[in-house]
Amino acid sequence: MVARDDGEPEPRVFAVPRTAWRTADTWHNVGMAATGSNSVTVEDVLVPAARTVSRADLFEGRAVDSTARCHAVPMQATTMMFATPALGAAKGALTAWLGHVTPRIRTAAARTAPALAGMPGFNRTSYDVTLARSATEIDAAEMLLERSATAADIGPDITVEQTMRGWRDCAMATDILVGVVNRLFRSVGTSGQSTGNPVQRFWRDANSVAGHQGLQVESAATAWSHQVIEL
Repeated sequence: MVARDDGEPEPRVFAVPRTAWRTADTWHNVGMAATGSNSVTVEDVLVPAARTVSRADLFEGRAVDSTARCHAVPMQATTMMFATPALGAAKGALTAWLGHVTPRIRTAAARTAPALAGMPGFNRTSYDVTLARSATEIDAAEMLLERSATAADIGPDITVEQTMRGWRDCAMATDILVGVVNRLFRSVGTSGQSTGNPVQRFWRDANSVAGHQGLQVESAATAWSHQVIEL
């Protein structure tokens, strides 16, 4: 942190050479393991002001030394970069789910013997509904994220309302996608929940990324609704 003109500390983001920091192996999360989001320590390093940016400027999209439109986008309008991994995980989970259940469906369809008395028979409809719901919700979430990305491309002319709607869309899309992978994880059955099956990895990743602060539905909903409901 540095001091503002009024003497209060100001959080800033800064850049230092690779040789100026060290990494501690602290990232042992159940999901999103491949991000390698370990802790970084910087000690006794002088950082020139030109290599820093205030957190306020970052969130407001105020580029100090750049005229590029992509550098003038409010932080809340770029939360799709956190939400899109959930979209990829949901698509991957659906593909893996299909690969796992399709042979089971084909085997059951070819079977001519009736189910044993008192035992549940094969229900193709449950698979059909799971597939249709999941595919449709993935499509809906993707459209929300595409709209959010289109708004972010407006650059410095994006309005506060568009920014907050984009944030809302990203949070809601992630919430939808988590519901998809949870459904697929349940319906793939215990044999599909083994550590060797990719469905469980997509399930872990989607639920982990949904815990990011920028994707919390409550925060996004409050920020957006305050633009709609004036007090």
